[in-house]
Amino acid sequence: MTERREASEQLVKNFSDFPEKKQAWYDLIGLMLENDYSVRLYAARALIACYSQIPEEYKKQAMNYLHRFAQDNNYGVRMIAAQALGVYYYHSPEVQFKIRRSLSKIDTRKYKM
Repeated sequence: MTERREASEQLVKNFSDFPEKKQAWYDLIGLMLENDYSVRLYAARALIACYSQIPEEYKKQAMNYLHRFAQDNNYGVRMIAAQALGVYYYHSPEVQFKIRRSLSKIDTRKYKM
């Protein structure tokens, strides 16, 4: 296992214990920009695991990275990103509101038997 992959794993396991979340975030960004797909894969996992603990001012940037990972050349990185985006959007209050609003506009009477 490479040193960079190990660093990604340590971020996943210990992100909440890092006293300086901002620096941990910058370290994670560095790992996400690696050429080695296995490092990006671990970085994507780290991003997912740490998302709730990322400083609020970086959440939008984290989402942008997930969208970027969803277009990665590596299948595994794309799948991790797709799963994370699905979970995020499923639990997003804004998205849930839009889904409920859309569903409330459907006339279910025409579907009853």
